Formats: sequence, C-alpha cells, structure tokens
Amino acid sequence: MECAGAQVDVIEKCSGHDGSWSAKTEFFPLSMLIAQKAVRVIEQAPADLVASDCPLAGLQLDQAGAMAHAGGRPTQHPIQIVRDAYGLRS
Repeated sequence: MECAGAQVDVIEKCSGHDGSWSAKTEFFPLSMLIAQKAVRVIEQAPADLVASDCPLAGLQLDQAGAMAHAGGRPTQHPIQIVRDAYGLRS
C-alpha cells in the first residue's frame, strides 16, 4: 500500500477471532474484549481506512467498533485498498 502512496501504520494486536473459537457462544464475549483492545489502538491512529490480511479478523474488528474510527467503512483486505487506489474494477 505504501507503493501506492499511502502512509501505513502497522498495529500488531490480536483481533480475538482465532478460527472458530470466537464463533462459539461461550467464548464470543471474551473474544470481543480482546478485539476491543485492538480497536482502542485503532482509535489512537488517525486513519481513513483499516486493513487486515485476515477476512475473519476484519469482521471481528468491525464488530468490536473499528468501523466507527474509519469513517464508517468496514475493515478491508490490503489488496482491496490497492485496487481502489489504482481505480481498478472490483
């Protein structure tokens, strides 16, 4: 994404998804607490977009509130952002 002119701030925090673990009813609340730690870091970074190379992690971050800090846009895969930066069709 940097090659397309974007400033990239890497945040290394767990999304709390971990495969099917967070999808289990008994673990979902705990998984959201873990994801909210990452969202708090996202809140501190003025960003137009949030990206994750893991689609499930992106969904988890969105459920935990990341979209509110990216102008209401859902977390995207980095290649989607590069595609949009170059004006390519989806």
